[in-house]
Formats: sequence, C-alpha cells, structure tokens
Amino acid sequence: MKGNVEKQMELSTFRESVRTEVLENILPFWIEKTTDTYYGGFIGEVSAHGVPEPQAPKGGILLSRMLWTFSHAYSLYHNPQYLQAARHAYQFLVQKLWDPQNGGIYWLVDYQGNPLDTKKHVYAQSFALYGLAEFARVTHDQEALEKAIELFLLVDKKAHDPDHLGYMEGFTQEWELLTDNSLADGEQNAAKSMNAHLHWMEALT
Repeated sequence: MKGNVEKQMELSTFRESVRTEVLENILPFWIEKTTDTYYGGFIGEVSAHGVPEPQAPKGGILLSRMLWTFSHAYSLYHNPQYLQAARHAYQFLVQKLWDPQNGGIYWLVDYQGNPLDTKKHVYAQSFALYGLAEFARVTHDQEALEKAIELFLLVDKKAHDPDHLGYMEGFTQEWELLTDNSLADGEQNAAKSMNAHLHWMEALT
C-alpha cells in the first residue's frame, strides 16, 4: 500500500498538471480561438480540428458558462486577460441574449446576436444566473448583481410549482408553458427533469 506521503505527492503532481493544462491550454484556446471581436461574445462552434466557425449560432448556455469560467479564473489567478474575457461574455449576454421585453435569456441567437430560438428553459437560465452571480461577486459590478437578482426572481415567479414542488422547465419567449421540453432530438419530453433542477440548485448555491 502507498503511504500518505506518496499519495500526497501524487495528488500534488496531478493538481499541478491540471492547473498547467487549464492555464496554458484550455483558457488560452477559448480566448484566442473563439473571442468574437466584431459581433461580440464568443464564436459558437469550433471544429474537431480547432477551426472556429465564425457564422455559427451562439447559445445562451455556452456564453453563460464562458462568463462563469473566466470570472472564476480571474478570482483565482488575477490575470487581467481573464477579467477582459469575462466582461466580454457579460456584455454579450446582457445586450444580445437577454430578452429586454420579457426577461431571461434566449436559448439561441445567430452569430450577430439576433434571436434564433427564443424559448426560455430553466436549464439555460440556471447557467445565466450562475455566471451573473460569479461575475458580480468577483467584480462587485452592481448592474450584474441586479441582473442576477432579477433573473432569480423571474424564474422563481414563472417556473416554481408551489402545488407539486420543483420547477417547470420549458417556456415560450413570453413565459407561457411549452408542451415540448426536450432539449435535443431523442431526449425524453418531461415537464420536470433532474438535469434542470440539478443546475438550478447549483446556481442557487
């Protein structure tokens, strides 16, 4: 059996290898390959060979995850490049993905930021809240904090099911219930799923 010292050394080596991979490969890849300096946000698709598809649609989930990732990375490593990337994601989310009439974020916009799929799904709203809250925490940006609170209150009002508990998941742009909540072809259509509830809990905690 391995002793505690040997185990600690292995963990330390593994931790450093992961840190190196994130800082030297993963984060630089997304910044250098996918930052859209013309239309904003991040390019929505990259081929298996690492070639960006500039005219690919941009999803609310991807942009929200970018927002959280670079906000959290900045909080850990204080690299101004990460803060710049986080602000870039934030600006696109609130200016293009956010529905100015009905609140919440769209599922999908085109590469220029025009709405393509305007449904509101708790799964996507969860990641948006997650990203907004982390950005607000790290930057102390009051607007981001207010937007995060607004989104929480909106989802809680529109989606919470007080009679049967949990949250309904799929809605139209105007927050009317959808009859089809599936997020991909072949996925089971369910009014409530573990997936959406898991990520909503993640956003709240």
